[in-house]
Amino acid sequence: MMVKHINRPEIMYSSAMIIPPNRSQSMFPSVLIPQIYARYRYICMAMTSVWDTNIQFLQGVGPVRARELEKGLNIKTFGDLIHHYPFRYIDRTRFYSVREIDPDLALIQIRGEVRDMKIIGAGSRKQRLVVLFADPTGSVDLVFFKGIRWIRDKIKLNTEYIVFGKPALFKGRINLVHPEIDLPDDHSLRGSVGLQAVYSSTELLRDKGFTQKVFSSLIAQALTRIEGHVAETLTPAMLRQLKLMPLPLALEEIHFPKNLKNLQAAQTRLKFEELFFIQLGLLKQRAVRLRAEDGLRFPTVGQAFNNCYKMLPFELTGAQKRVIK
Repeated sequence: MMVKHINRPEIMYSSAMIIPPNRSQSMFPSVLIPQIYARYRYICMAMTSVWDTNIQFLQGVGPVRARELEKGLNIKTFGDLIHHYPFRYIDRTRFYSVREIDPDLALIQIRGEVRDMKIIGAGSRKQRLVVLFADPTGSVDLVFFKGIRWIRDKIKLNTEYIVFGKPALFKGRINLVHPEIDLPDDHSLRGSVGLQAVYSSTELLRDKGFTQKVFSSLIAQALTRIEGHVAETLTPAMLRQLKLMPLPLALEEIHFPKNLKNLQAAQTRLKFEELFFIQLGLLKQRAVRLRAEDGLRFPTVGQAFNNCYKMLPFELTGAQKRVIK
C-alpha cells in the first residue's frame, strides 16, 4: 500500500513539522533510516495483492461501472477507493420536524412516514415521482426525476423512513429533490449517523448513480474486504511516542468517524504518515548521494580546456574563474 500524495490544503504541512526536533535524533538516528525504509517497502509488497484487487469485484460495481470510476476519478483498485478520502463531513446527529424546515437550510434530516405516491406528467420529459412524506407536524414532497420505477418499488406506503436532503420551496410547498431515504434499521448502519463523509465526484458520475451514499457503501465494502490485511507501517515506538492512531483504525475513522475526536486523530495519523515517508525518501536520496564517489579531479588545466575556454561567447564570472584555477 503506497501512500498517495494528495494535494489538499488540510494535509499540507512543512516538512519540519513531521518529526519534532526534540525527538528526531532519539527516534530516527541516521543508521535506522534504511531499516525503517526497508520495513515500509516489505509491508507495501505484502499488502499488494488485496489492495490491488479491481473494484469491479465489489458488489454493485461490475466491469462497466468500474470503467466509469476509473475514467472519472482514476479509481481502479480497493486501495484507490480507500485512499479516496472525504473532503468534508456532514453532521447527521440532528433530526428536524417538518414544521422546523426552512428552504434556506443546507441539508436536513427528518423522520416520518410515506403517506402517498404519484407520478406526475407520465410519459413526458417532465415526468416525476412525488412522494408525500409526513410527520406529526406536517408534510413535505419528495421528488424523483430519475429511477422512478426502482424507487416506486422500493418505497412502501405507511412505512417509517428517515430522509436526508436539501429542502427547497416550490409553489408554496417544501420539497426535497432526490433525497436519501432509508429505513430506520438501515440508517443505524455504518456511515448513516453522526459525521457523514462527503467525497469529491464528477457530474457524469452523479448522473450515473454514484451518489454519496453509493461511495460510502463501496468504501465500507472495501474496508471489510481488506480487514486483516492492513499492516502497520510505523514502528510501535513511533506510535507510542507520537501518540498516533494505528493505521487500520485511522482508515476506518477517516471514512466513518464515530466522533470528532476520532476523526481528528485519524487525520493527524494519515497526514503524518504521508509526509513522514516523503521526508524519509528525501533522506534516503541524500544518504545515497553522500555515499556516491566524488567526481574526477584534474590536477592541471590542459590545452584542450584552454581552447574550449577561448571559444566561450561570454565572460566567466569571478567565482567560476576561481573554481577552474
